[in-house]
Amino acid sequence: MKKFFKLPWKAILTAVATIIAFDIGGNAIFQYPIVGIIFLILGFVLFVILYHLRNAFLNTYLLYRHHCEPHEGLIMLVSTPSFVPQKSGEYWKVKNGSTEVTLTGDLENDINNLEEAKNINPPLRWNWQQLLRALSPHAKSLKVIYIIGSPEPNGSYKWLKEAKDIINSYIINANIEIYENPIEFEDFENLLESINDCIENLRKKGIKDKDILIDITGGQKTASVVGAIATLGARVTFQYVETTPDPLTGKYRIWAYDVAVQSPISI
Repeated sequence: MKKFFKLPWKAILTAVATIIAFDIGGNAIFQYPIVGIIFLILGFVLFVILYHLRNAFLNTYLLYRHHCEPHEGLIMLVSTPSFVPQKSGEYWKVKNGSTEVTLTGDLENDINNLEEAKNINPPLRWNWQQLLRALSPHAKSLKVIYIIGSPEPNGSYKWLKEAKDIINSYIINANIEIYENPIEFEDFENLLESINDCIENLRKKGIKDKDILIDITGGQKTASVVGAIATLGARVTFQYVETTPDPLTGKYRIWAYDVAVQSPISI
């Protein structure tokens, strides 16, 4: 694998930190103004640092955030389920004590039912609800999905067959592929190599870079950084589902991040 020099690593990590700071600040400003202002100030400071490191990006010009649009190819980092789903007849069920939600195959309806279950006693807070949200912008457009899991003893790989079946109940026209090996989400190099392998396989299946998306909602922070870095050398984008709802709409926004490129001489 190609190694990066110190300066590009600084620039890449500063860029990711800048995105995270602005994202946290923007989300927190309404509910926690002081926290939001602190993170926004941090974002501006990091942006100034990033400007001075700009030549290290090898032509990177702009990081652009926008609401996610439909894509044909999706790479998902799947986290270990907080509650293991159980199959009952043709439907999957998620249960915490007496609180139970049946996954009916209606994506928006099931997301809403899971949201309501958070307020029932005992509360059902299922982290794969974010996985369902990550699918929603692409429900009618997806052709190929790669799902990547982490290894035993507590990893998500052993639950990928369940994840595949659940995803397939919503996205019936897509080919869902389980990545061949479990990957430690904290192993930066191997995870980056695996994501790049998935990107290359999607290309071979005829999906263009602009139609390839990496969902970085699942997994740890390291996995999110790796997913973001994997998009820097191509027109591939990455997606993140917010963990708290928009205070104005009550909806969980789904953001896509693009890297626009231009000669650094013109920056």
